[in-house]
Amino acid sequence: MYLNWTGRWAGVGVETLLLSTSTLPGDYPWLVFVLIATQCFLLYVAIWELVVDARQALYLSAVIASVYWATMPSPQQGIFWILGAVESQLPLTLGTLLFALVLSRRSTDTKQSTRRAAVAASILGFVTPAFHELAGGALVLALSVITVTAFLSKSSQRKMWLIVWTASAIGFVVVFVAPGNSVRMATISNRGNCLAVIKGSLVTARDYVLPWCLDFKHWLLAVLLWFNPSVASLRKKLSGLSSFGTISGFLLVWISLIMFAIGSTIWNLGILPPGRTMNLIYGIFLIGWIAFAFLVMPPDPRFSLAPARRAATMSATLFLLSALVVTSNNTHASIGDIVSGRARSWNLELNRRSALLKSAGPNADVLLIPLSERPNMLAMSDLAEDPNRWENRCVCLYFRVASVRITKATKEGQVFSSRQLEVTPQGAQAISH
Repeated sequence: MYLNWTGRWAGVGVETLLLSTSTLPGDYPWLVFVLIATQCFLLYVAIWELVVDARQALYLSAVIASVYWATMPSPQQGIFWILGAVESQLPLTLGTLLFALVLSRRSTDTKQSTRRAAVAASILGFVTPAFHELAGGALVLALSVITVTAFLSKSSQRKMWLIVWTASAIGFVVVFVAPGNSVRMATISNRGNCLAVIKGSLVTARDYVLPWCLDFKHWLLAVLLWFNPSVASLRKKLSGLSSFGTISGFLLVWISLIMFAIGSTIWNLGILPPGRTMNLIYGIFLIGWIAFAFLVMPPDPRFSLAPARRAATMSATLFLLSALVVTSNNTHASIGDIVSGRARSWNLELNRRSALLKSAGPNADVLLIPLSERPNMLAMSDLAEDPNRWENRCVCLYFRVASVRITKATKEGQVFSSRQLEVTPQGAQAISH
């Protein structure tokens, strides 16, 4: 794979391990659950490293995860798809943990604990780009700015930042120079179009980035951070990052990273970023939004609310945020898929397809009818009528059949003359050469 298609050796490795050691399709829901739990756990550990309070870490993790779920552009290409979850979402929590390990260092820490944190952060820096080169590029650029700033300000953590940056840069180079990247890029016809990059970036910024900035959920999340005592305590410990230049510089770098991610995707693909990539870009946005909300907090506020008023404000804010999460399009569509039975019917159809393909011989040409159900949160696209499409060819390789294609059968028992293949609403028959 590294030589023939992609440099994402860690992502492909995790996917291969999960899928090759599971019985599909029965174990697929459990794999989805494991990946969700893993990402939530990594987020929890990252926040715990910063606030050093298990209850607050659990609370903040749940709030941030809920906001991400409610706003993510494409759950069907992310959280409910193994490849999307591994390559486009797992790097977000790994990168968050990396920054938490470095920022949580204190002058009272022992040399041994600091060394362990540096090694762990360096490993994460090396591995994260291997899940997705876009996440790796954003990580290296962010670390470059932080490392330069740390040396200019003579920060006590400058050596640690340099070590982590070096590991991340090496990891990114390993992914970037993979021979498989050029093989994959050669199959894309419209890549490298400057006009498409400019137009596509503006369209994506208008349709996604601007609405994200104005989304009330993000502002409520900021309020919860501003009034959280553990976050306020952390802000006092990191009081050096409070100047106007620091905050405005961070804002510039953050927006630049988002636009870089959008533009580089359009440059490579020749089209607007697909849903799975927008999930990754939104994750970068959300991490930056939380960091920006943290930076604008005054380390030593001139006024503070009474405990009763603070509790009332946080309760009201949390209630409003919960209501927005529950009524979000993603939550509404997920519940609708379950209640209407679309998810169950779709699952049964796919199970029938899988059973048919498994029973077909190695030289079989398989015709399938289109799926009758398309749950909004689960279904992405069906197989094509053209057996040479990459989706069809991947199915052929997995089930070891000669060809697979969709045929638009109009009635039960329709017979196709060239192969005398009967297609029914319950599935399709396969024939051998």
